[in-house]
Amino acid sequence: MGCANAGRIVISVLLGLLLGGGRDDVPASVRHGSGAQPSPPFARGDQRGVLFDDSATTDVSRFGYTEREIPVPHERPPSDSWIPAPPPHPPLVRGEVVPSVWYRGPFKSVQVNVDDFGRNIPGDAANEPSIAIDPTNPCKMAIGWRQFDSVLSDFRQAGVGYSQDAGETWFFNGSLAPGIFGSDPVLASDSSGVFYYLSLGFRTGGVGQDELRLFRSFHGGVTWAAPIQAIPTAADKPWMTIDTTGGIGNGHIYLMSLGFEIARSTDGGQTFEVFDFFDAPGIGTLAIAPNGDLYQIGGGPFFKYLGAQDPDSEITVGINSGFSANVCPDSLSEDAFLVASGINPNLIGFLGQSWIAVDRSGGATDGFIYVASGGGCVASGDPADTIFVRSTDGGLTFSDAVRINDDPLDPGAWQWFWTMSLAPNGRID
Repeated sequence: MGCANAGRIVISVLLGLLLGGGRDDVPASVRHGSGAQPSPPFARGDQRGVLFDDSATTDVSRFGYTEREIPVPHERPPSDSWIPAPPPHPPLVRGEVVPSVWYRGPFKSVQVNVDDFGRNIPGDAANEPSIAIDPTNPCKMAIGWRQFDSVLSDFRQAGVGYSQDAGETWFFNGSLAPGIFGSDPVLASDSSGVFYYLSLGFRTGGVGQDELRLFRSFHGGVTWAAPIQAIPTAADKPWMTIDTTGGIGNGHIYLMSLGFEIARSTDGGQTFEVFDFFDAPGIGTLAIAPNGDLYQIGGGPFFKYLGAQDPDSEITVGINSGFSANVCPDSLSEDAFLVASGINPNLIGFLGQSWIAVDRSGGATDGFIYVASGGGCVASGDPADTIFVRSTDGGLTFSDAVRINDDPLDPGAWQWFWTMSLAPNGRID
């Protein structure tokens, strides 16, 4: 299937999702960062390894450790040290079946973390994926994930793969920095097709000093420039969105995380300014309205920020409102996003995160705000359902919640790790 049929391809990323928690504080307003030069064109060879350009491969000392040292872990410390990737498959032989593509009805699933022959790599693991697609050429895309080079070790790194044929085939040349801790990846693309990879790491210092690093790819995810320290003090789970509206805020990069509420870059990620707001959600997602307004949702209220698109303006709170999640016959639903651990399918993390998306189709529903989250019916014992609400007036009011899954209330039924996206024509997926 070629790029001419890119709109018909359905990619199922064969990776899981795992969220953990922690928090550090950060000053209310700080501007920082350093630039990085675009990486040169990349010629793919036979060796797996770092995807940095030459300047990046020797620059890890800025983070306080060398390539083979183990940094201080975040959230739940890995109990194991880093174990390099297991040996590759033996040479491919004629007629060998490639076990990394599966079909289910009309849908095709293509594995991303594969070896040079497109085959599954035995003995490694990956989870918590994020995807970016080049809007100028949808055939080009990149996926980042938490890479575990061995299932015998819980040490994770910033894994990344790329495709140049709309996801038909994938190339994985190794983690961005082998042996360097990286977690909680979020990928996005700007309107010119530059990919951004946000990763949680460690700044030079003591235990628990998390930082957010931003990698940039000017070549469709094939190679990546040296990392920029976007935020010196942060925590999981970070999020990122980029303004692609074509307005005055086009190209602005927005971040959120525990430890700070909103950070904005107006220079392509080279520097960030942090804004803190009382009660703003530290974990959740961000979205951009057609006019460039910034929206945020987490485990609590909905936030609309004013002035975000104007590079000369401070960001202020325009709307801070909650909405009813009454989808149960017996009581208000509980936000499953707030269930951090316990007896649930994800014993060491959240059940999911709240997702927000804005219709930018230009049609009758242009500007509608959609939120997908989770809740459980308390009295009936149903632990987790997928719920949906929408706003048709820019977040001033929200509809009653809709329970998406229609199965009977059951204490053993878990709808978790929900996600949501919008098609260009406004279709909700």
